[in-house]
Amino acid sequence: METTRKFRYIRHTADIAFIAYGKTFEQALENAALAMFGIMFDIRKIAASKKPVKKIVVKDTAGSAEDLVWFTLQDMLTKAQVGNLAPLGFEVEKLESGKTLSVQGVLEYKDVPAEDYGLLEVKAVTPSGLVVKKSRNGFSIRVVVDI
Repeated sequence: METTRKFRYIRHTADIAFIAYGKTFEQALENAALAMFGIMFDIRKIAASKKPVKKIVVKDTAGSAEDLVWFTLQDMLTKAQVGNLAPLGFEVEKLESGKTLSVQGVLEYKDVPAEDYGLLEVKAVTPSGLVVKKSRNGFSIRVVVDI
């Protein structure tokens, strides 16, 4: 497993797929958000804008790691679309596990016209084919997004 690479895009017949990596589940989830936003926006240009970074809290709970990734990525996608946000990334602040998994983090963005930095429209995060794997080197998360 690759832990130095944050993510890589992989072939998919109709949509876009990627695998995000991390030494921890939290880091892999942050990198999955970065990969999704990288499909949607030119993140380097957003980061280069002189506007200050703003944050929105994201909280999700699920019964499995796969569902937590799906809910969290879809939640961030909805927040970006509805708020016309130009996202930079996601930072996990807290992860709790028990009968359910819960995550709390912040979606970082800049208050610039998102349409000025847009690349492709991501319609949804697809639950089908979403896989979370743990190995001795860390975590990987495979995601397909509908474009």
